[in-house]
Order: sequence, then C-alpha cells, then structure tokens
Amino acid sequence: MALGLTSVTFRNLSADEIIDLAFSAGCEVIEWGGDIHVTNKKEAKEVYEKCSDKGIRINSYGSYYRLLENKQTEFERLCEIASVQGAKIIRVWLGDKGSKFTTKECFEKLSNEAEKIAAVADEYNLIVASEFHNGTYNDTAKSAIHFLEHTACKNLKTYWQPMFSGKDIENLNRVVSETVVVHLFNWNKIGVRYSLKSGETKIREFLDILQNKDYKGDIILEFVKGDKPVNFLEDFNNLKQWYYKN
Repeated sequence: MALGLTSVTFRNLSADEIIDLAFSAGCEVIEWGGDIHVTNKKEAKEVYEKCSDKGIRINSYGSYYRLLENKQTEFERLCEIASVQGAKIIRVWLGDKGSKFTTKECFEKLSNEAEKIAAVADEYNLIVASEFHNGTYNDTAKSAIHFLEHTACKNLKTYWQPMFSGKDIENLNRVVSETVVVHLFNWNKIGVRYSLKSGETKIREFLDILQNKDYKGDIILEFVKGDKPVNFLEDFNNLKQWYYKN
C-alpha cells in the first residue's frame, strides 16, 4: 500500500511541476492521467525516468478509454503507454450509462468487451480496473460486484471513490476486496471541493475500513480545494497522519 496523487488533480501544471510537488509532499506513487500529461510513449518514458530519479513509483495509468465507445485497437496503444511508464494498472470507464439505465443487452456487450481488453492487458501484465463513477455501470457496490463476477477475468478489478450519496461506507465495505486503487477527496453532493480536514470524520472512517479489511492497493489523493498546490500539501499531510495513526 502506498499514498500518492493523481496528475489530473493539477491539469494546469506541467509534469515536472507535479513531480516536484509530489516529491515535496512525500508521495510514494503518482497515477498519471491520459488526458493531458501522458498521451504517448515518449511522455510515458519521460515521466517514468523523472519519477524514478525522485524515488516515486507509477502505480496506474488513468486512461479515458470508455467501453462501447472507443475502438478496441486504441486500447492496445494505451497498454503500451502504461507499460512504458511502469504502471501495473490501467483505468477504464464502464460505458456511459448508470447501472439503473443499462439494459441486459448493453451489459452483455460491456462484459464481452471487458473480456477482450482484459486479455490484451494481460499480455502487458496489466490489471484493468474500472473507475467507480456515476454515469457508468460501475456506480454501486452491487453493480461492481455483479460485473466482476459475471465477467470473471483474473486481471479485471475496480477502483473506489466516495460519491457522497449516503452509501459510501456500504459501497466500500462490499467492494474493498476487489479494489486496487482508492481515490480520496472531500466534495459535497454537487461537487464543491473542501479540505480533507473539514471531512476528517468520514475520511478516517474510510481509512479504518481499508486497514481493517487489509486493503493492499494504493490510496490516491484526487482533487483539492481551489485546485491549489498549497491545499494539496495540507491535505496530503493530514492523510499521512491519519493513515499511519490508525
């Protein structure tokens, strides 16, 4: 288990600035996003070398590959990028509809495609993990577990993050055994961002569950108040204190 950040927290910063910030905060890992900072193998190689120089590991590649929308041939290119940067996990998005609005036919198509891309990822020794997010099939513990059990690929897992809908504890307890990356942040229901400190009680409850369930994946800080580096440093310092004191 390691603590770190995801580069999409600071889309306005360069890769070099993010690495320097992560190093100054004491981050052990960085999840690089595929939207801005790492879009090709050249950039992947550069961030790998620069992170290695700072003693920072790259745990995952946050791709924006969306099942049933992107071409499967594009997925292999993304696996190549993830492999070059030394990631072990590649993130994908399970369609563009919430589980309540996904038909049986659409579910089967999602599952069939997941099997195919998992096989491609396996050739690169990568785990495919679905973002835990509204507007995708992977939006509840029930749908996440159902999808993983139905598709049954050894290298197919899930992310988890709070959704602030009143079911975060239930969702985390049920999916933690299949979770490889946790994204943490403190929002309200409409997406207004606050400091971690202002949500300390619930954040520490999440951390308790992860530790009590012997979670082995990484915890990644994602999004901070005002998108400001100074707020990230404060949040990450609190996250370290709470995790290691638990």
